[in-house]
Amino acid sequence: CSFFTYVGKGDYAKDPSLAHRTQITRSFDGGRTWEQTPKPLPSPFVADESDGPMLLLDDGSVLIIINGAPPEGGPDQAAVLRTSDRGDSWELLSTLSTDHELLEPTIAQLPDGRLVMMARPEGDIAWSEDGGKTWTNPVTFGLRLYAPSLMVLKDGTLLCLHGSYAAGGLRATFSTDGGQTWIGPATDRGFLVDSAYGYGKAMELPDGSLFITYLSTGGHRTEDAQQNAVRCIRMRVRPDHSGIDLLPAPNQEVPE
Repeated sequence: CSFFTYVGKGDYAKDPSLAHRTQITRSFDGGRTWEQTPKPLPSPFVADESDGPMLLLDDGSVLIIINGAPPEGGPDQAAVLRTSDRGDSWELLSTLSTDHELLEPTIAQLPDGRLVMMARPEGDIAWSEDGGKTWTNPVTFGLRLYAPSLMVLKDGTLLCLHGSYAAGGLRATFSTDGGQTWIGPATDRGFLVDSAYGYGKAMELPDGSLFITYLSTGGHRTEDAQQNAVRCIRMRVRPDHSGIDLLPAPNQEVPE
């Protein structure tokens, strides 16, 4: 499990203890108990964060992608780190940068073994053919988004859950060519999953449908936390890729 916390505002260079940092905690019993001392990552940034989740590769190693403020200043960059010992130690593989912010990056492995990365806010996308050591230059494809979350379905479809700047809500867009082109109701948005805030994460169920958890929020102020709620929904990408279908929960009957 990866997470970060905001300690306080201030000059991170003068007081590094104020910097927000991505940390790792592990469970070895299916989530019943967790390590009580989180492990920090060897970050190249002055401060960093991660929107998760981590990516398990075929060789058993695990990747995490973070974003953070580079020491030399400028827009946030992304960085990819790897562990080959279940999180005991981590190594920095690469950093990605462009002339604007790369925030809330997400990473997935395509069926051909390549890695693909996407980031907020411009929908930048990049690919790696060597396990994350080097990347193509990040490019945009017209979809401005927040909280992107990539995953590859069993049939090879690349799915991106995201929040939409253009139309709001939690949305889904997908690609059948590894992220070169994307399918949605318009070029600037995906298919609507829910009008709630977003930050969705999905898992594919045995029947090919997706179980998605996401956030409903009343705002970003501290007092708004009283209105926060975690929601769940079940969805399927249509076999012909013409759109999505929202489905009843597995324990509910479909109304006649």
